[in-house]
Amino acid sequence: MRLTDEQLASVALADSTAMAELMVRYKGVVRAVSRSFFLEGGDVDDLIQEGMLGIFKAVKSYDDTKDASFRSFAILCIRRSIIDAVKSSTRSKHKPLNDYLSIYIDESSDDVSPDVFIDPIDPEKKIIMSETSVQLRQDIRSVLDEFEQKILGMYLRGNTYNEIAESVSRTTKYVDNKLQSIKKKLKVVLQKYI
Repeated sequence: MRLTDEQLASVALADSTAMAELMVRYKGVVRAVSRSFFLEGGDVDDLIQEGMLGIFKAVKSYDDTKDASFRSFAILCIRRSIIDAVKSSTRSKHKPLNDYLSIYIDESSDDVSPDVFIDPIDPEKKIIMSETSVQLRQDIRSVLDEFEQKILGMYLRGNTYNEIAESVSRTTKYVDNKLQSIKKKLKVVLQKYI
């Protein structure tokens, strides 16, 4: 007999088999929800991972005495988890931690070895990365008009849809539609770099 999602959710915290079954059942939903989002500095797998965490949050918070089905509650939790990850990735709050330079200090010595400051990327790779970056920027400019570039720039700097809409004198829905269109165009451009 196949258990319902509600039945699995009620025992999933204590039963790893039930949790695994819910994860399998909702993996397609997570993939579908994650397709409409873009994670700066991440990829589709990162969004899927965030969505799977949303399933865990749904199991943890689901109240079967409410009128909502587990499915509708889980979809809401998946979406919120992905949105939180996207919002977090656009903030500059954690940039210093993400871009840190590790300094190894040998505690048996009073010296800091100078080679700890050497960038691990060799000069040849730096040149190739620089050329690729320039080409990528040119390719993006070739598929986006100036207005789209302005909206994308504001979005990447962490502006909310409302802030962008006010700045360009459009509705929030217009900005949302325009960003979805921009993402589709960028996906085509980025295919040649993958």
